[in-house]
Amino acid sequence: MLQLAADARASVVMFRAPSAHADTETALFSNKKSKSRSKKKKSKDPNNFLIGFVVAETEAARAPRKKLTVTEEEVIDKTSYTNNMEVAREFIAGQLSDGRPDGRPDGTRHYVVVPTTYE
Repeated sequence: MLQLAADARASVVMFRAPSAHADTETALFSNKKSKSRSKKKKSKDPNNFLIGFVVAETEAARAPRKKLTVTEEEVIDKTSYTNNMEVAREFIAGQLSDGRPDGRPDGTRHYVVVPTTYE
């Protein structure tokens, strides 16, 4: 959650987790070898997932709780999906994505950043 008391420029950067342990035969934190995978099951390449995120405004009463749904009216800004190791977006709090003021009374605004992936 991002909480801002005044209109401000905010930058959000999301990094892809390195897949250093993805190619080994042992399970994470284990000395045993993992069971052989079924030949029918195709292993997923972690680098084949596209990453992105959505910045949405939320009500102060709901800010500490998890955000399960985001409506289009709540979206302040969003990124396009990318295969890069990081994705970044800069937005101005208190404005809509097209630059117009959001028309809400001044005060503390609460934002949530929702990371998303796409295969």
